[in-house]
Amino acid sequence: MKSTTRKSTIAVSAVISATPKACYDTIADYHVGHPQIVPPTYFGAIKVERGGIGAGTRISCSIKLLGDLLRRACTARRTRGR
Repeated sequence: MKSTTRKSTIAVSAVISATPKACYDTIADYHVGHPQIVPPTYFGAIKVERGGIGAGTRISCSIKLLGDLLRRACTARRTRGR
């Protein structure tokens, strides 16, 4: 059975004045930090379903991509330093 899943990459970058720990902590915090840094043009509300900080966090969110509104459940796995 052939998968029909499309793969896309969204990238936004900026130079920030913060320590690596502060950056990681913001990205890993799906309750407050992460929702403040994702581009709102592409991402709707992020709902934390399990966890909320770092590895193993389970979220659902709406993602607007190429004119389509997708609703996905995502598992966030973050490793410090990557």
